[in-house]
Amino acid sequence: MAKKKNNSTAKKVLVGAGLAAGAALAAYLLTSPKDRKKAAIKIKSWMNEMQKETAEKVKKAQGLTQEKYNQIVDEVKPKYEVLKDVSATELSSFADELKSHWKNISSAAKKISAGKKK
Repeated sequence: MAKKKNNSTAKKVLVGAGLAAGAALAAYLLTSPKDRKKAAIKIKSWMNEMQKETAEKVKKAQGLTQEKYNQIVDEVKPKYEVLKDVSATELSSFADELKSHWKNISSAAKKISAGKKK
């Protein structure tokens, strides 16, 4: 049963990251019409990968705190810094957006740990 609730935490991470991805995608769509489709596909791709990797690490984390969550995001981030289609500004904005979803994640984590105590 706890495993099912753990997936709920991961889903909240993915939803929050999806919202951030949508915001960055909107910014790209406001750029030159010629390259919009290509740019949108590239951005969506790396953002999805980053949010999935973050969610997987969150699922495996023991005693998740805000500091640990931020550390997970920071651990995942360097992998995407080397991609040619990712600007430093976009990556930092997306990482900050992931970190800003801590309140949703922490409430889910509290529910999970309360369920485990019973």
